[in-house]
Amino acid sequence: MLSKLLVKLYSYVVIYGHIFRCKIENKVHKRKAEKDRVIILTAGGIGDAIVSLQAYKALCDYFMSLNKELYLITDAALHTGLKMVLSEKYEEIQWRICDFLNGKMDRDKLYSFQTLTKEIREFKIERIIIMSNIMVQYRRACYVAACLDPGVVNTGLYDSYPQGIWRRFRLYAIENIFYRINRLPDGLHESIFWKRFINKIGEFDYKVSIPYIERQCAYNPGGEKGYLVIAVDSSNVKRRWPSENFIELINKLLKMVKYDIVLTASNVTEATREQYETAFHGCSRVIVLIGMLTTGEWVELVRGAQFVVGVDSGIIHVAAAVSTQAFCITGAWNGHRFYPYIQEKRNEMTIEPKCIYRGDIDVGQLSCANCISKAYYGYGNHNCKNQIKAGKPVLCLLNVSPDDVLRTIGEAFILTANREDY
Repeated sequence: MLSKLLVKLYSYVVIYGHIFRCKIENKVHKRKAEKDRVIILTAGGIGDAIVSLQAYKALCDYFMSLNKELYLITDAALHTGLKMVLSEKYEEIQWRICDFLNGKMDRDKLYSFQTLTKEIREFKIERIIIMSNIMVQYRRACYVAACLDPGVVNTGLYDSYPQGIWRRFRLYAIENIFYRINRLPDGLHESIFWKRFINKIGEFDYKVSIPYIERQCAYNPGGEKGYLVIAVDSSNVKRRWPSENFIELINKLLKMVKYDIVLTASNVTEATREQYETAFHGCSRVIVLIGMLTTGEWVELVRGAQFVVGVDSGIIHVAAAVSTQAFCITGAWNGHRFYPYIQEKRNEMTIEPKCIYRGDIDVGQLSCANCISKAYYGYGNHNCKNQIKAGKPVLCLLNVSPDDVLRTIGEAFILTANREDY
C-alpha cells in the first residue's frame, strides 16, 4: 500500500511540475498569433473507435474542410482501432502515440508524457479537443493539454461525474485551474454523447449508426462445420467473467451444437492460454487461439463465426461491425451507456449485439446501476466495491450464470443436439 502511494505521489510531482514549467516557458517564449493546428486528444480501445467513429470522422471532415492541420494523439490501442476503421481519405492526419493517456502509471508513461509535450509545444495550436469521458483518460489528456498553449480547449463529461471527495477535488483542480468542462446529461449512450459534444464545436447532422469494417486480410480459419467464437477474458479486470463460468458454458455448448468453439481473449497472458488448453486438452472441437492472431486475423475470425460470446470488450463491437451476431455478458455497471446500441439510422451491413443480464432480478432497479457514471465501478454497493479492491469483477457481472447466457442465445438460435443442421 505504501509503495502505491509513493508511486502516485511521485507521478503527481512529475506531472504538475512539468505542467507549471511548461506554462512558465510558454509565457516567456510567446509564439506568433498564427494558430492553424487542431489537436484531438483521445484514448481507449477498438470498441471505442467503433462506437465513436462517426464523431471522429465528422470532426476530421470539418477541420480538413477549413484547411487545418489535424493531429490525433492517442494511446496505441485506440490508434490500432481507428486506423482499422478510417478510410484512406484520412491518411493526411498526423498521428502521435502517447501511452501516458491510458493504463497503469509507470516511468515509461511519464517519460512519454514529457517527450510528447515537448514536441507538441513547438506547434502553433488553435484548438485542443479532448475526446474521452473516462476519468483516468480524461484527466491525463487534460494534463497534456495544460502543457500546451492552445487558443481553445473543448472537453466534456457526464453531469454526475465523478463522485468521491478526492476525485471531485482533482476534477475541481482541472476545471478551475485549466479548463471549463462541458457537462452533458447522464444516461446518454456513448455515441449520442459524442454527437452532442461535437455539436458544441460546429454543426454536424450525421445519423448515428454502426460502422461497417471492411475486410482486413485473407485469413480464413476454415472448417466444414463452422465455428463460434468465445472471448474468455477482458482487458478490464472489473468486466471479466469467471473462468469457471466460461468452462461450464463451453462444455454445455459442446453438447448442444455441432460447431467448433474458438477461444480468444482481449487480455493475452500465458496463464490464460494454458488454463484453457489444460481444461480442454484432447477435445478437438475447442481451438485455443488466445494471443496467436494479428488484429486483422482476429477481425476476420469474428467475421466468419456463427456467433460470438463475450463480456463488454472490443470483440462485441467488432462483431457488430462485421455483421456477426454477438451476445454480450452485461452487468448493470454501464447503465446502457454502451449497450444496447442507439441507432438513428440502420446499417444493413451490421448487426446489433444482444445483451445478457442476470436472470434473477431486474438489474435496472439496482441502487448501484450505472456506477461507472459516478467515476468508479461498484459505487453505491459496499460489497461490490470491496470485491473490486481485491481484484475481482463487479458483482452484477459475477451473478450472470452460464444458464442465463444459454437462455439468451436460445432465444436467437435453436440449440439442440438432435437437429441435423446443428
